[in-house]
Amino acid sequence: MKNREILTHFKSMVDSLIPKEEPKEEIELAKEEAEAPQAAPAPEVQEEVRVEYATRKDLEEIKDKLNSEVADVKAMFEQILNIVQPKEEKDVPAKLSAENEIVHSPEVQTEEKKVILHSQRRQMTTKDRIMNKLANK
Repeated sequence: MKNREILTHFKSMVDSLIPKEEPKEEIELAKEEAEAPQAAPAPEVQEEVRVEYATRKDLEEIKDKLNSEVADVKAMFEQILNIVQPKEEKDVPAKLSAENEIVHSPEVQTEEKKVILHSQRRQMTTKDRIMNKLANK
């Protein structure tokens, strides 16, 4: 899943947890007002607004739902990471690893280049420079 798909999925899950009010009552009231004759304005009556508070049980249910959804999102995220960065290491066959094993042997000495040092303080001629470049390839 792409990032946007995950976010829209998460948003839809959160929206499903929040109870929605029904706007149908307002539409019906608006229709009734439009149909009723407007002979005399009705006195304004204040309706008592009843506020209901969430109980601990309701909050715990919502918390459990959110925790399960967060766990689902984390699982999807880990799956995406596994697809992008697989943790599997490639196994090297035993034959190759044994044949190419590097072993240190201190007895083996490397060849050293012989350096002839004579008349170092004299000024080099063109012939000396050419011979020096040919010898030091």
